[in-house]
Amino acid sequence: MKELYDPKFKVPLDVPHLAASLNSTIFIWGTNGFIADLAGWAGDLLTTAEDSVNAGEQYSSTYEAALDFIGNKEKGQFGLADLIADVDALNIGYILGNSTKQLNTAMKEYYSQGYKKRFTSFLNNRFSIPNMEKSKYVATAARLPVYLKNKKEPLLQ
Repeated sequence: MKELYDPKFKVPLDVPHLAASLNSTIFIWGTNGFIADLAGWAGDLLTTAEDSVNAGEQYSSTYEAALDFIGNKEKGQFGLADLIADVDALNIGYILGNSTKQLNTAMKEYYSQGYKKRFTSFLNNRFSIPNMEKSKYVATAARLPVYLKNKKEPLLQ
């Protein structure tokens, strides 16, 4: 089997992680969204919190440590492949839950176009924030790909 690569970041997709997160989104979400989150992005975010606290004095704050760890291939436990898998799983699960599409069709369409707005879609699909287009969360989601590449500008303003 050929390895699958993310079309935006050009990193290998963590298919087992994506499948596990998607499974929780599909089968647990309707009964307990909190538990489904813990099986995906929120669980990885908790490990980042642990990594950030354990980083101690290497950073000026746990917040700075967390920003450095999220999406970092070499630091922490919530690397870029995990981040992509969790975000994409929730987005694909949302597509499947709100359409009659089969998994292969949803994934093909998502990795053709949907991935281009993956972080904005994630925020919309998970949190349904009103007036999303005008919110600071959209601006944050829009900056996330640039931040993950160079980590020179602040993620939140």
